[in-house]
Amino acid sequence: MTDLFIIGGTLVLPDRLLPGRALHLRGDRIIGYDPPPAGAATLDARGGLVLPGLIDIHYHGRLLFPDPKLSAGLLKQDAAFLPSTGVTRFYPTLATAPIPAVTQVLQALAEVLSSPPPGARIPGLHLEGVFLNPAAAGAHPPQLLADFDPMNESHRQLLAAAGPWLKIITFAPERPGGAELARFCREHGILAACGHSAASVEQVRGFSEWGVRHLTHLFNGMSGVHHRTPGVAAAGLLLDLVTADFICDGVHVDPEIVRLILRCRRPEDLVLITDRVSLDESADTGPNLLPDGRLAGSRLTLIRAVANLIQFTGLDYPAAVRMASLNPARLLKMDAEWGSLEPGKTADVCLLNAAGQVETTVIEGEVVFQKGAGRA
Repeated sequence: MTDLFIIGGTLVLPDRLLPGRALHLRGDRIIGYDPPPAGAATLDARGGLVLPGLIDIHYHGRLLFPDPKLSAGLLKQDAAFLPSTGVTRFYPTLATAPIPAVTQVLQALAEVLSSPPPGARIPGLHLEGVFLNPAAAGAHPPQLLADFDPMNESHRQLLAAAGPWLKIITFAPERPGGAELARFCREHGILAACGHSAASVEQVRGFSEWGVRHLTHLFNGMSGVHHRTPGVAAAGLLLDLVTADFICDGVHVDPEIVRLILRCRRPEDLVLITDRVSLDESADTGPNLLPDGRLAGSRLTLIRAVANLIQFTGLDYPAAVRMASLNPARLLKMDAEWGSLEPGKTADVCLLNAAGQVETTVIEGEVVFQKGAGRA
């Protein structure tokens, strides 16, 4: 097995910064923090930071329009692009569309994942859509939303289309069929997430008994923090029994509210996402807007979300990075393998230069992106 040493940078561990130590990789594993022997292969991170690879659990990317003939190629483009942003693993996310079209796209993506494309790894798929509350639809077309019916053949086909690759479902548990859909998630090892929901705090507390213990994009597409009728967002601030993710672009959630979130919740209970919607690789220049002014996803990158979080709150670097690496890995029960620069874990690493830009990305011990050199 090939040994590779990342030298000269400051390692970002889950609980501290470790300056001046080398990160020792062997094959696809992290070995430790050993100095390199003479003649060893090295990557120079001098003056920069060495982070675990970032994990985005809510990424639409190019999968905006459900065309199964195009979706496989578009997914491959996203996988090739994301290492340039420090992301080493992501969960492609499908939004609301006619159920037959979404079913076909899920089938097409599952075929792609049986022989994974190069670039960022794809552990599974995220279905955000269809089984949402029209009262909290956001940018999802309300006329296409449905209540889950386990006896409906098209609903069963939708949930079966991706086979074992379906790992996350965002839905509104308070709608008819919510308990049955939560049961389906529990039986199939799928993360059940409450989102685009108009539930109350008490309802969210009850959902946790069904296994729905995560909230999708806190404050967006959900009932809020009204002083007489506190909703899902209030639950995200108050209930320790649920975790939550949010879009830290300064628009979807104002910086003052980001500070409020961190005042109410431990960083360990929070996950950064992008909800990125983009047909190209343009920089994170702000949110996407529908003609009527509604937000429709972001153009955010996850490394920018980390930087924004630090800027908005003063949170220390290890905690901010953890919200984009170890926390999502733990949420998907993969933290024994991914999410931190700890010995024995997968060698997914992101190198930032002194300006905070992604310089190099390593996935499973292989350099897949180097700034100026493009994709490996």
